[in-house]
Amino acid sequence: MVQIEERLLPKGEQGNRPGTPLSPIGLVIHTTANPGADAEVHYRYWSSGYRASSAHIVVDWGRALTLIPWQPGRAEVAWHAGPQANKRFLGLEICESNDPVQAQRAMENAAEVAAQVLRAWGWGTERLIAHAQVAWWLGGTDHQDPLPYLARWNRTWADFVAAVDRALRGLPAVAPAPQPAKPQPVAVLDAGGRRLAEGWLHDGSTVVRLRDLADGMGLIVDWDPGGPAVTLRWPGRRS
Repeated sequence: MVQIEERLLPKGEQGNRPGTPLSPIGLVIHTTANPGADAEVHYRYWSSGYRASSAHIVVDWGRALTLIPWQPGRAEVAWHAGPQANKRFLGLEICESNDPVQAQRAMENAAEVAAQVLRAWGWGTERLIAHAQVAWWLGGTDHQDPLPYLARWNRTWADFVAAVDRALRGLPAVAPAPQPAKPQPVAVLDAGGRRLAEGWLHDGSTVVRLRDLADGMGLIVDWDPGGPAVTLRWPGRRS
């Protein structure tokens, strides 16, 4: 079971933790839109001054932090889903990641933490709502999370709700490892604008297959398995 640590934001900051008592009717699920930033990063961000945003819980691939009290008898308002929704709902943020292993762990952890929240309030999964859904219902924001992030990893909102339901019933997670979206292609050109090869973006760098680039430049690729090593040469030359 994921242990939810308590790291409360400073009380009294109107844009983060105003301290207003809350009688929630459900739990809104968000994603952070800040890939790679974990729960600790978000705690530091929200605790360092006026941000006009916050959440009750933030979950990453290794931790879950309570930032604003959400438990029965303690719950307070957080700023996470617009003025009307904030007065009605708890908010849970899932930390985004570009790493498929971290992404899967964070989503699994979030499903388990969401189940703990539902269980504490005596709720079922009918009390779960996506930020996109509550935005359409109550307004105050045009955010569509967590739907695009789930789709990026070949998941749907129904998949997430099913994972929460399994956790609520004490069953193990069965979701497959998420697969990243198709990499963004990048054309590799020479100084004259002639296309040499096609590569793709990976973690901010351009990656290209060596043989494709060599073919585009008119070079021969020699493979030496004893090295192992690769030699690029002009046709007709051996060195």
